[in-house]
Amino acid sequence: MCHNIFSTMKNNSSIITKLLFFCFVLLQTLNTQANNISVANISITGQNTTAGTNNAANYSMVKFNLAWENSWRSAALNWDAAWVFVKYRVNGGAWNHCNLHNTGHTAATGSTIDAGLVTPSSAFNITSNPAVGVFIYKNADGNGNVNYQNVQLRWNYGSQGVADNAVLDVQVFAIEMVYVPTGAFAVGDGGTLNQEYTLTTINTGNATTAPSGTGSLGGQAGGYPTGQTAPSSPNWPNGYNAFYTMKYELTQGQYRDFLNTLTYPQQANRCEQSILISGNMALTTGILPTNRNGIEVKIAGNLSGNSAVFGCDLNSNNIYDESIDGEWIAANYLSWGDLASYMDWSALRPMTELEFEKSCRGILLPILDEYAWGTNSMNRLSNVDSSGHNNERISTGYTINNGVGNISCCNTPLRVGIFSSNSSNTGRVSSGGTFYGIMEMSGNVAENTITMYNSDGLSFIGSHGDGILNSSGDKTNYDWASSSDASGTGPRGAWGDNLTALKTSSREYIYQSVYYRSQTMGGRGVRSAQ
Repeated sequence: MCHNIFSTMKNNSSIITKLLFFCFVLLQTLNTQANNISVANISITGQNTTAGTNNAANYSMVKFNLAWENSWRSAALNWDAAWVFVKYRVNGGAWNHCNLHNTGHTAATGSTIDAGLVTPSSAFNITSNPAVGVFIYKNADGNGNVNYQNVQLRWNYGSQGVADNAVLDVQVFAIEMVYVPTGAFAVGDGGTLNQEYTLTTINTGNATTAPSGTGSLGGQAGGYPTGQTAPSSPNWPNGYNAFYTMKYELTQGQYRDFLNTLTYPQQANRCEQSILISGNMALTTGILPTNRNGIEVKIAGNLSGNSAVFGCDLNSNNIYDESIDGEWIAANYLSWGDLASYMDWSALRPMTELEFEKSCRGILLPILDEYAWGTNSMNRLSNVDSSGHNNERISTGYTINNGVGNISCCNTPLRVGIFSSNSSNTGRVSSGGTFYGIMEMSGNVAENTITMYNSDGLSFIGSHGDGILNSSGDKTNYDWASSSDASGTGPRGAWGDNLTALKTSSREYIYQSVYYRSQTMGGRGVRSAQ
C-alpha cells in the first residue's frame, strides 16, 4: 500500500523526505533558507523502468522548487547561480550522493541548467564520470529575486544499485555561487606587502607557461607569477579559465547539515570533542559557544553506530535552529581536513591563491594595497544589530565616508553577506563585494587556499569532489593537500587586528599550513566551469 510514511524535517538549504518509488506521495515540505536560498516541495516523479526490473539504466526525476534573492545575470560580465546536489539513503542506512545524468533535466521557466561532471573536461559516463550536481541560473540578463518552480533533475538510481521499489530518504542541497569568466587578470599589485606575488599578468590557462615580456595588466605575462616555481601540471587552476566560487563563506548551518549526513565514525573525525555526549559543542571544547560558533551535539551518537544529530544553538537555550541561533554566521574553527571534507562531500574543490586574487580584482588594473572591494582604505565595524539572527546587520550608525567601507568586527565571525544587506549599500565599497560580486573575500573568516610555495601545493591538479568521503570522514582526492598537515595550503583574507593581512595581495600567513581548528579559520569551495 502506498502512503505518506515520513514527515519532513528542516535543514539549511535542503529538505529531507521519505517516499516510495512507484507511488505518488503527497509531501509536506518546509521552506528552508541559507544566505537567502531555499529548497521546497521535494518529490520523486517520472520513474522510468523500461530497461527492465532493477536495471542500471532506470531513472527517476527529483522534483523541487528553488528560490533565492537578488539574483543577477549580465552576459557581458557574469552571473550568480545555485549549485544543487542530491543525497539519498535506503531504508534509513548511510547517506549516498546521487549520480545525475548530464541531460534530460527540466529547467524552470526563466532558468538554465548546466550539469557538473566529476571531471568536467572528460566525457560523461554515468558510473565513472557522472554529473554530481547542476548549476541553475537565469537564462537572460536581469536582476531580482528568482523563484523556480518544478525543477526536475534526472537521477540514474539504477546505476547505483538502488532497487525500483526501494524506500528512500532524499535531500536536495543548494549553495549560492558566482561565475568568474575566462580571461586575463593581474596577480600581485606591484607593492611590498609581506610575501606578495610579483606583479604578473596571468594571460593563459596553461599554468606551466613561464612569465616573459610585458603583460597588459602589469609585469610580465604567463601562466604563473614571476619568480615562482611552475606547477607540476598545466592544469593547475591558475584562475585564467572560468570557474564558479561560493558567493559566501561556508556557514555554520551548512556545516551542521553536512555533519547530519555522516556516519558516526565520520562525524567523530569531523568534530573536536566526543559526540557521545549531547550538549557538547561540535567544533570547540566545552558546552557553551566560543567565538560565536554555536554548532552543538543535539542528540548524542552511540558506539552501536547510530549517528549523532547536530543543531545550532548560539543562544544556549537548548532550542535548536531558531532564527537567533547563528546558522547564517560564517563557520569558524574549521581545520583544513574539515573544509576539504565538506568540499569533497558537496562535489566542489579548493580554491587556489591565484583564483582568490582574480575573484577579488577581476580584470581591472591592480590598485596598490587594495582590499577586495577595490580601494586601499577601510573602517572598522564596532557593533551589530540583531546579533546571531538570520537578519544580523551592521549597526544603524554605519556610514560610508570618503569611499571607505567597514569590514570586520570584534574578532568574531559575522553573518555572511552582512554588508551587502546594508540599507545604504551603493556598490562594492559599502557591500565589501569583489569585482564579480563575491562577498567577504577581505574579512570575516580567513580562507584556506592552495598555494605555490611547495611541491604539495604545486602538485594540485584541480580535481573535484565526487560527493563521497572515506570511512573516517576524510576527503578522497589524492591531489588535495593532506588533511593531517595541510602542507601546500595557506590562509588568505584573514580577519582580526592585522588589517594588512586583509588586502588582496597579502600573503602574510601563507606559509602557515593550518591543519588544526582555529577560531579564525573557515573557507569556501569552487568548481571549474564546463
